[in-house]
Amino acid sequence: MLFTAIIYTASLSLLLASRWIRGEWKWGYLLGGFCFGLYNEFLFEFCWDYSPALKPFVWRDVPLIVVTGWGVIGIFAMSVSDRVQAWGLRRFPGLQGHPGLLLLALDVLVYAAVGVPQEVLMSDKGYWKYNFPLQGELPIQILGYVGVALLLSSLGRRIESFRSAT
Repeated sequence: MLFTAIIYTASLSLLLASRWIRGEWKWGYLLGGFCFGLYNEFLFEFCWDYSPALKPFVWRDVPLIVVTGWGVIGIFAMSVSDRVQAWGLRRFPGLQGHPGLLLLALDVLVYAAVGVPQEVLMSDKGYWKYNFPLQGELPIQILGYVGVALLLSSLGRRIESFRSAT
């Protein structure tokens, strides 16, 4: 129970840190991750089993914290990337020609740096169990988070651009 409270507190802390790091709320980043979380957790629910300690569940054994966690990691990663890119472009003007590539690389790096250790910790603690052993292998998890980061970066930034344009 205590570890579950820590999980929820850590998620809220990442969300608030995102606002502090970026200086504003980027709700499109959060929504992009949340949309992916719904898609991934509902469609591939048969691939893993979650512990009842992660209640409340939003569907079958899919915890709310897991679905929203995709968005929280997304908003955090993209907020950090935005901040680092702004610093890098000021510091190294030669990067001006490829700001999108730099941003994408930063998104992938930060997302994987946050997501992979969290994935390993939570599975080691027994909060979820993989129904296919290959899913628990570290290289597969790293590859998965790189792919998810590419998707969430483009989805979250696109949603944010639509949101901020209105």
